[in-house]
Amino acid sequence: MALVRPSLSSIKGAADRLGITLSESEAKSYLGMVDDVLAGYEVLETVPEQLPEVKYPRSAGERPPADENPYNAWARKLTVAGGATGRLAGKRVVLKDSICLAGVPMSVGAPFVDGYVPPVDATIVTRMLDEAATIIGKATCENLCFSGSSHTSWPAPVLNPLAPDRSAGGSSSGSAASVVAAAADVAVPPSPPVSAATTSHPPPPSTASRRARTSSRRRQ
Repeated sequence: MALVRPSLSSIKGAADRLGITLSESEAKSYLGMVDDVLAGYEVLETVPEQLPEVKYPRSAGERPPADENPYNAWARKLTVAGGATGRLAGKRVVLKDSICLAGVPMSVGAPFVDGYVPPVDATIVTRMLDEAATIIGKATCENLCFSGSSHTSWPAPVLNPLAPDRSAGGSSSGSAASVVAAAADVAVPPSPPVSAATTSHPPPPSTASRRARTSSRRRQ
Protein backbone atom coordinates (compact mmCIF):
# COMPACT_ATOMS: atom_id res chain seq x y z
CA MET A 1 0.00 0.00 0.00
CA ALA A 2 1.47 3.35 -1.05
CA LEU A 3 2.17 5.79 1.75
CA VAL A 4 0.42 9.14 1.50
CA ARG A 5 2.93 11.93 1.93
CA PRO A 6 1.74 15.12 3.65
CA SER A 7 1.76 18.44 1.84
CA LEU A 8 3.22 21.68 3.13
CA SER A 9 -0.28 22.96 3.84
CA SER A 10 -1.18 19.83 5.84
CA ILE A 11 1.96 20.27 7.98
CA LYS A 12 1.00 23.88 8.70
CA GLY A 13 -2.61 22.86 9.35
CA ALA A 14 -1.55 20.23 11.90
CA ALA A 15 0.62 22.82 13.64
CA ASP A 16 -2.26 25.30 13.73
CA ARG A 17 -4.53 22.71 15.37
CA LEU A 18 -1.91 22.28 18.08
CA GLY A 19 -1.62 26.02 18.61
CA ILE A 20 1.82 26.21 16.99
CA THR A 21 2.67 28.88 14.44
CA LEU A 22 5.21 27.75 11.83
CA SER A 23 6.95 29.98 9.35
CA GLU A 24 7.24 28.83 5.75
CA SER A 25 10.85 27.74 6.27
CA GLU A 26 10.00 25.87 9.50
CA ALA A 27 7.14 24.04 7.80
CA LYS A 28 9.46 23.04 4.95
CA SER A 29 11.99 21.77 7.50
CA TYR A 30 9.35 19.58 9.17
CA LEU A 31 8.17 18.34 5.78
CA GLY A 32 11.73 17.28 4.99
CA MET A 33 11.98 15.34 8.25
CA VAL A 34 8.68 13.58 7.53
CA ASP A 35 9.89 12.68 4.04
CA ASP A 36 13.03 11.11 5.51
CA VAL A 37 10.99 8.98 7.92
CA LEU A 38 8.53 7.88 5.24
CA ALA A 39 11.40 6.89 2.96
CA GLY A 40 12.37 4.27 5.52
CA TYR A 41 8.80 2.99 5.74
CA GLU A 42 8.63 2.72 1.95
CA VAL A 43 11.62 0.37 2.08
CA LEU A 44 9.80 -1.73 4.69
CA GLU A 45 6.75 -1.90 2.42
CA THR A 46 8.84 -3.82 -0.13
CA VAL A 47 9.83 -6.54 2.39
CA PRO A 48 7.56 -9.64 2.26
CA GLU A 49 5.74 -10.29 5.52
CA GLN A 50 6.56 -13.60 7.18
CA LEU A 51 4.17 -13.69 10.11
CA PRO A 52 4.75 -16.41 12.70
CA GLU A 53 2.03 -18.96 13.33
CA VAL A 54 -0.55 -18.22 16.02
CA LYS A 55 -0.55 -21.54 17.82
CA TYR A 56 -3.20 -21.23 20.54
CA PRO A 57 -6.87 -20.36 19.94
CA ARG A 58 -8.48 -17.42 21.67
CA SER A 59 -11.33 -14.92 21.45
CA ALA A 60 -10.97 -11.14 21.31
CA GLY A 61 -12.28 -10.88 24.88
CA GLU A 62 -13.95 -7.75 26.22
CA ARG A 63 -13.34 -4.74 28.43
CA PRO A 64 -14.96 -5.68 31.76
CA PRO A 65 -17.70 -3.52 33.29
CA ALA A 66 -16.88 -1.29 36.25
CA ASP A 67 -18.15 -3.76 38.87
CA GLU A 68 -15.66 -6.35 37.57
CA ASN A 69 -12.83 -3.84 37.32
CA PRO A 70 -12.74 -1.98 40.66
CA TYR A 71 -9.14 -0.79 40.26
CA ASN A 72 -9.36 -0.09 36.49
CA ALA A 73 -6.52 -2.60 36.14
CA TRP A 74 -8.06 -4.62 33.31
CA ALA A 75 -7.85 -3.41 29.74
CA ARG A 76 -9.42 -6.63 28.49
CA LYS A 77 -10.44 -10.00 29.89
CA LEU A 78 -10.08 -13.23 27.92
CA THR A 79 -8.58 -16.69 28.22
CA VAL A 80 -5.80 -18.22 26.17
CA ALA A 81 -4.87 -21.71 27.36
CA GLY A 82 -1.31 -22.80 26.64
CA GLY A 83 0.23 -26.23 26.27
CA ALA A 84 -0.71 -29.22 28.42
CA THR A 85 2.51 -29.34 30.43
CA GLY A 86 5.30 -26.93 31.24
CA ARG A 87 7.02 -24.84 33.87
CA LEU A 88 4.15 -22.31 33.98
CA ALA A 89 1.32 -24.83 34.32
CA GLY A 90 -1.42 -23.46 36.56
CA LYS A 91 -0.13 -19.88 36.40
CA ARG A 92 -2.57 -17.11 35.49
CA VAL A 93 -0.75 -14.52 33.42
CA VAL A 94 -1.83 -10.97 32.63
CA LEU A 95 -0.09 -9.09 29.80
CA LYS A 96 0.60 -5.39 29.82
CA ASP A 97 -1.53 -3.82 27.10
CA SER A 98 1.59 -2.89 25.14
CA ILE A 99 2.35 -6.54 24.34
CA CYS A 100 0.94 -8.02 21.14
CA LEU A 101 -1.62 -10.79 21.54
CA ALA A 102 -2.87 -11.81 18.10
CA GLY A 103 -6.52 -11.06 17.40
CA VAL A 104 -6.99 -9.09 20.62
CA PRO A 105 -7.45 -5.30 20.44
CA MET A 106 -4.89 -3.21 22.31
CA SER A 107 -4.63 0.44 23.29
CA VAL A 108 -1.25 0.98 25.02
CA GLY A 109 -3.21 3.18 27.43
CA ALA A 110 -4.12 5.73 24.75
CA PRO A 111 -7.52 6.34 23.08
CA PHE A 112 -6.08 6.96 19.61
CA VAL A 113 -4.43 3.50 19.61
CA ASP A 114 -7.52 1.71 20.95
CA GLY A 115 -8.88 -0.77 18.43
CA TYR A 116 -5.57 -1.76 16.86
CA VAL A 117 -5.55 -5.55 16.50
CA PRO A 118 -2.10 -7.14 16.20
CA PRO A 119 -1.84 -10.07 13.77
CA VAL A 120 0.88 -11.86 15.75
CA ASP A 121 1.77 -12.96 19.26
CA ALA A 122 4.82 -11.37 20.84
CA THR A 123 7.66 -13.86 21.26
CA ILE A 124 7.26 -13.84 25.05
CA VAL A 125 3.57 -14.73 24.64
CA THR A 126 4.36 -17.80 22.52
CA ARG A 127 7.10 -18.93 24.90
CA MET A 128 4.88 -18.61 27.98
CA LEU A 129 2.02 -20.47 26.32
CA ASP A 130 4.44 -23.18 25.22
CA GLU A 131 5.27 -23.57 28.93
CA ALA A 132 1.56 -24.13 29.74
CA ALA A 133 0.74 -20.66 31.06
CA THR A 134 -2.86 -19.45 30.88
CA ILE A 135 -3.22 -15.85 29.74
CA ILE A 136 -6.28 -14.32 31.39
CA GLY A 137 -6.24 -10.80 30.01
CA LYS A 138 -4.50 -7.54 29.18
CA ALA A 139 -3.59 -5.08 31.94
CA THR A 140 -4.08 -1.34 31.68
CA CYS A 141 -0.87 0.65 31.25
CA GLU A 142 -0.02 4.32 31.31
CA ASN A 143 -0.64 6.46 28.22
CA LEU A 144 1.90 5.15 25.68
CA CYS A 145 3.84 3.82 28.70
CA PHE A 146 5.21 7.31 29.37
CA SER A 147 4.32 7.72 33.06
CA GLY A 148 5.86 6.41 36.25
CA SER A 149 2.62 7.03 38.13
CA SER A 150 -0.87 5.63 37.55
CA HIS A 151 -2.96 8.65 36.54
CA THR A 152 -2.42 8.89 32.75
CA SER A 153 -3.96 5.59 31.66
CA TRP A 154 -7.00 5.50 29.41
CA PRO A 155 -9.95 5.27 29.97
CA ALA A 156 -9.43 5.73 33.72
CA PRO A 157 -6.58 5.95 36.24
CA VAL A 158 -5.42 2.71 37.84
CA LEU A 159 -6.02 2.56 41.60
CA ASN A 160 -3.70 1.05 44.18
CA PRO A 161 -5.54 -2.00 45.66
CA LEU A 162 -3.87 -1.44 49.04
CA ALA A 163 -4.60 2.29 49.19
CA PRO A 164 -6.90 3.54 46.40
CA ASP A 165 -6.00 7.17 47.10
CA ARG A 166 -2.34 6.51 46.25
CA SER A 167 -0.42 5.66 43.10
CA ALA A 168 -0.09 2.14 41.75
CA GLY A 169 3.17 3.05 40.02
CA GLY A 170 3.82 2.86 36.31
CA SER A 171 4.00 2.45 33.55
CA SER A 172 2.84 -1.12 34.26
CA SER A 173 0.20 0.15 36.68
CA GLY A 174 -2.51 -2.36 35.80
CA SER A 175 -0.02 -5.22 35.91
CA ALA A 176 0.96 -4.27 39.46
CA ALA A 177 -2.63 -3.84 40.63
CA SER A 178 -3.70 -7.18 39.12
CA VAL A 179 -1.02 -9.13 40.98
CA VAL A 180 -1.46 -7.25 44.27
CA ALA A 181 -5.23 -7.81 44.11
CA ALA A 182 -4.57 -11.55 43.52
CA ALA A 183 -6.38 -11.44 40.19
CA ALA A 184 -3.29 -12.85 38.45
CA ASP A 185 -0.22 -14.84 39.47
CA VAL A 186 2.20 -13.32 36.98
CA ALA A 187 2.29 -9.97 35.17
CA VAL A 188 4.33 -9.27 32.05
CA PRO A 189 6.31 -7.01 31.99
CA PRO A 190 7.25 -7.30 35.66
CA SER A 191 5.13 -4.83 37.57
CA PRO A 192 6.48 -1.92 39.63
CA PRO A 193 6.40 -2.44 43.40
CA VAL A 194 3.07 -1.44 44.94
CA SER A 195 2.52 -0.77 48.62
CA ALA A 196 0.18 1.27 50.71
CA ALA A 197 2.99 3.82 50.92
CA THR A 198 3.76 4.06 47.21
CA THR A 199 3.37 7.84 47.20
CA SER A 200 4.50 8.52 50.74
CA HIS A 201 8.13 7.43 50.78
CA PRO A 202 10.37 9.83 52.73
CA PRO A 203 12.40 12.14 50.48
CA PRO A 204 16.00 11.11 49.72
CA PRO A 205 18.64 12.70 51.91
CA SER A 206 20.04 15.97 50.69
CA THR A 207 23.53 16.22 49.21
CA ALA A 208 24.70 18.00 52.37
CA SER A 209 23.43 15.27 54.68
CA ARG A 210 24.99 12.54 52.50
CA ARG A 211 28.34 14.34 52.69
CA ALA A 212 28.01 14.67 56.45
CA ARG A 213 27.36 10.94 56.80
CA THR A 214 30.32 10.10 54.56
CA SER A 215 32.59 12.41 56.54
CA SER A 216 31.41 10.84 59.81
CA ARG A 217 32.11 7.32 58.54
CA ARG A 218 35.62 8.36 57.48
CA ARG A 219 36.38 9.79 60.95
CA GLN A 220 35.22 6.53 62.50
